[in-house]
Amino acid sequence: NFYRADRRAQLLRQCWENEASKVELKGIVGSAPALLASAILSPGETGDAGSDEAALRDAPSHLFVLDDKESAAYFLNDLQQLLGDTHNVLFFPRSARVPYQEEVTENANIAMRAEVLNEINRHGKGLAIVTFGEAVAERVISKRELSEQTFALALGEKYTMDFLDEVFIEYGFSKVDFVYEPGQYAVRGGIVDVFSYSFDHPYRIEFFGDEVDSIRKFDPITQLSVNKMTRAVVVPNIGDQSLHESVEPLFNFIPADTRIWMADAKRTERQLEKAMERAESAFERVSDALKFTPPEALFIAPEKLQSLLEPFHVIEFDGGTTFADRVVIDWDMIPQPSFNKNFDLITSNLQANHRQGYHNVIVAGQATQIDRLHDIFADREAEVPHNPIPIELSQ
Repeated sequence: NFYRADRRAQLLRQCWENEASKVELKGIVGSAPALLASAILSPGETGDAGSDEAALRDAPSHLFVLDDKESAAYFLNDLQQLLGDTHNVLFFPRSARVPYQEEVTENANIAMRAEVLNEINRHGKGLAIVTFGEAVAERVISKRELSEQTFALALGEKYTMDFLDEVFIEYGFSKVDFVYEPGQYAVRGGIVDVFSYSFDHPYRIEFFGDEVDSIRKFDPITQLSVNKMTRAVVVPNIGDQSLHESVEPLFNFIPADTRIWMADAKRTERQLEKAMERAESAFERVSDALKFTPPEALFIAPEKLQSLLEPFHVIEFDGGTTFADRVVIDWDMIPQPSFNKNFDLITSNLQANHRQGYHNVIVAGQATQIDRLHDIFADREAEVPHNPIPIELSQ
């Protein structure tokens, strides 16, 4: 609430009233960018759950581009802790595919990328997507082709088993006895199990004759149902170049009103450069290069990044000064001091903060940690005004 009401947060919102604004958040440290973003993303405290949900459905999506996978994971955790269940927070990883070694792939990463693209394609609003330079370096299936290659079936619709066989084989799915990873399907009598690349659980589709009688998500290990569904959406391996003809940068796939938060656009550009260099090196080593798509068709050229960002609202929050016409919003923060378990130093620091008019807020991943700190202050007979919050933040 402090962040939501802050004048600098209001100034950021005002910038978004202008076309394709570029903003530098100067002097904002630690987990503060995630706190600011969550304050802007989360619905206001209206008390009306229905109106909050409607506001989320109409709100622009936000794409957060960090420097690397580790910093993206920390940022993702911060957002998830702060937003809870109020928001759809998604992680967009790199495919983990080694360029020009198609057998070296990571199905979990492919599935996560497919889930994000499918969510953008279906809704496009109210999403919070966290990613990093290497992940956005890879081009993605075009929106048109994803729509064409997405197969949905719903309760009451009719399909023959032969037709479903054709669809799944065309999508490159393997027919197995029991599904356990994306890209597999199984048929047993009037039951079809299929593990789409865009979901974390497989579907179990039961037929009455040719009619879809029930759709459930289930756990492939326990075989127990997770929840009932009214429709199933099957997406093929979006990382398999043989299944689609055209690819495009992620920035062309996301809606035009998406807010793009970047630690530093120049550092992201360098990550794109490294990804391209690795791909070019691998391409030079393949024996028959004519069989393969050249690197420039699979990865974003680093020099193209700024032009791709031009149509969007872009916020840099970790030292980025990329855009000459940017608005600078100064937060004037300093990092938390390092106390090195010196509790006398912690006590005197928090007391000094209080005297200067600051609100001390202490967060910890476990409530017992906060209780322990309270006991330490009590042992010192020190009055340390603070608000304890049992959540876990990275900084």
